[in-house]
Amino acid sequence: MTTIFGGISPTLSPKEHQALREHQLELQCSELCLHQAMSEAPQIRGPGVIRQKADGELELTLYVTDGLDPDMLWHRLAQRDELKPGLIIPSDQFYELTAFDIQGRQWTATRIEPTFIGGTGCMCRARLAEIQSRYQSEKLLVRQPSISFVFAERVSLPFNQSTTITRTVGKNTSQHHALDVFNFSNDDYEFQLSHEEAQLIVKVTAKNGGFPVQFARRVVEALQFITARPLTWTLCTNWKNDTISTSIRGLRPTTTSSRLQPPLNFSDATSEAVSDLFLCYLDHVCRDTTDHLHPISAQVRAICHASLGAVETEALVICTAIESLVPLMAQGTFQLSEDDALWVKQAQAYFDNWGGSEELTGRVKGLLANLHQPSTAMRLRKLIDDHVITRQSLQAWNRLRPRLAHGVTKRSGSLQDLLDDTQTVLTLFYRLVFFMIGYRGVYTDYTTRDWPLIQFEFPSDGSGTTGAPVSEE
Repeated sequence: MTTIFGGISPTLSPKEHQALREHQLELQCSELCLHQAMSEAPQIRGPGVIRQKADGELELTLYVTDGLDPDMLWHRLAQRDELKPGLIIPSDQFYELTAFDIQGRQWTATRIEPTFIGGTGCMCRARLAEIQSRYQSEKLLVRQPSISFVFAERVSLPFNQSTTITRTVGKNTSQHHALDVFNFSNDDYEFQLSHEEAQLIVKVTAKNGGFPVQFARRVVEALQFITARPLTWTLCTNWKNDTISTSIRGLRPTTTSSRLQPPLNFSDATSEAVSDLFLCYLDHVCRDTTDHLHPISAQVRAICHASLGAVETEALVICTAIESLVPLMAQGTFQLSEDDALWVKQAQAYFDNWGGSEELTGRVKGLLANLHQPSTAMRLRKLIDDHVITRQSLQAWNRLRPRLAHGVTKRSGSLQDLLDDTQTVLTLFYRLVFFMIGYRGVYTDYTTRDWPLIQFEFPSDGSGTTGAPVSEE
């Protein structure tokens, strides 16, 4: 059943939901308008349709009933002539869209590159990355703000509740039970993750007020972390006070499966353990209010995508992700001892006047200057002393990182050795993340055969170091 406010359905109808799921969504529009926000170019108007293509992408077709203004075409050609290969297209080159569908909803989109076909009665086409609709009415008055996401794929999760479908045909009644709901909550939010046909539905409800800045983005990042999959939603609906906001994204389904293992293997871990890790990660990344991926989430996403390809690619990206995270960790300021600092100073003074080539002198002085900052290997060795990582994982990182970074593709050992080292550095990466987000709990140890669950713990005395985990290498 679709709720109507003032003759307008503010969200997608069940029929439109089904069409979106099947890549057949069509929004017939009585009026569309394309305009350049930073330009005096004439607007392009006419009826048309926003259609979902078979591959999941959104495409705009606009029928310009009065033809295109020749001045506008010359203006666009002049803009194009100014562009040079290799340059980012300026913002004023893109168009913005305002569309009204036959249901009365207004849709908007940005950063559009249209293609014009014909003259009088011409047609305009463009790919749309995302369209948005916003409806406001005093009749809504939502008591508890909520956000829902639709992901166009099934995702393995530690479901803890089942749904029952009752079907009656004549005098015969049958029931079907399915364990397909993952419910959990904390003091601020309630989460429900469920499967509906071939889709994952995620709904978050705020118990006490609204959501923090960038919360919707951070929820997806936390879900990406616990599932080890690069997730992108196709539909997002935000209910807040008297406003409903709906966003639809074009999507091309991933055709290759990821090999990446999640920090907690769902077949062994309890739903409580997974929800604890999800909430801990979400709390940490929500502290970042900027409009981009959290630095940890950016590395997780890169590893997810790399795991779609060769094993060597996955291993290299994990190794470099570790290098990116280590400088972000609070381990105190690295300082040379007074004696070592004096030796470095004397060496710099020597090479100032040693008579070697200017290029070689610059390289040597650069190396000496770097001695004041710890290398990634030095930082990781310190984390062994603090029991954040294990010596075994650092040894695996030392075997993989130099060889893969310098393009050595010939395997010195067996494929099994490469896979073992890759899984070991993945565990190293996860333990660094646990330390950064303050997670205490179980995780899957991929450095050990059978992938057992072990405990990761450290004291919260503010020292920036950790105590020994319950289980070591």
